[in-house]
Amino acid sequence: MPPYDPNPDDVAIPVLSTLAGTAQADFVALKQKVNNVFLLAGYNPVLKQQVINAGLNLDISIPASTSAAIAYGYAANITRNDLNGGSSLANVAAVAAQLNARLGDNLNAPFVKDTYVFGYASEAWTGEIASQATLIGGEMAIISQYNANQMAMLGNNIVFKNMSDVQKINVNHTHQGKGADKYNSNSIALFFSSFARSLDGERCGWGRGLVFTDSCFDEYWDNITGSFRRPVGIDFREQDGPFTSEPWTAYITPLKSGISSAICLAEYQSITWDRLQFIRTYLDSTNERFIILGIGASPTTVPVLAYNYDLNCLEFPSIALTGAPSPVSASIPVRVNGTDWFIGLSPA
Repeated sequence: MPPYDPNPDDVAIPVLSTLAGTAQADFVALKQKVNNVFLLAGYNPVLKQQVINAGLNLDISIPASTSAAIAYGYAANITRNDLNGGSSLANVAAVAAQLNARLGDNLNAPFVKDTYVFGYASEAWTGEIASQATLIGGEMAIISQYNANQMAMLGNNIVFKNMSDVQKINVNHTHQGKGADKYNSNSIALFFSSFARSLDGERCGWGRGLVFTDSCFDEYWDNITGSFRRPVGIDFREQDGPFTSEPWTAYITPLKSGISSAICLAEYQSITWDRLQFIRTYLDSTNERFIILGIGASPTTVPVLAYNYDLNCLEFPSIALTGAPSPVSASIPVRVNGTDWFIGLSPA
């Protein structure tokens, strides 16, 4: 009998003349099922909401245990050992998981209002009855173990693309050309959302948007200056510019339309300056004034110092008036429309 040479990609073998014998039909059927999952051989399963029945489906329910070990659903580990330490290879990467979801061509019917394509979706749940845990929807961590590392450390790199990497490198033209030029229409790099309260009226939503915990920052090595630098919470210094002295156009670069506002707030949204949120700055659009200093905790804020941008004057809405001043003995210079003036001062 000739030796059996297994071929996991060919469901037509083994044949009866080899070691399969009368189990050939069962073995072929098993290989067809395996191919449906791993080789995309015409597998078209029924789709179910949240009860996944497509591609790979893993359903594990671990019984009660005292073990403190981590329970993994899927774990992927890849280690690259194929690089020459002395070479100068560019664009070398190791990717533990590449997840792509695609929308087919010509699926742009005007009646399709809510079509979503997720690269991945990750959820952390508690049980419905009396279970509690710190829920982490997704975690991305970097583990830097080389003490002389000078490469960038990126906890999360949110990239916008309008073509594949191959198209960008080889052609650098979009498939459809500039056209209506709405490739980035309504794009948001980081988006927070929540269910609204249900009919029960329970609180439902994020308590805080961004939180920087104690010890999350430290001095870092900066290759440009060749020195250690103090950390910065939100950093816009890498924006190219300024190119003009007008905020609307200062950061419009030769290749892109840059930002006009580093931070954009709506009316009456405040910046608070203390842990108790007692000292705040905000815009009072009803009275056409910018509140430079407002004091007071919930539910009342008292404006103390403001600038009226309709009348072009300082306002002190909550300061008690005193009697007539003593003779002026000092002054503060003020420049108005290029002309120097003086505010007279007298001792109390």
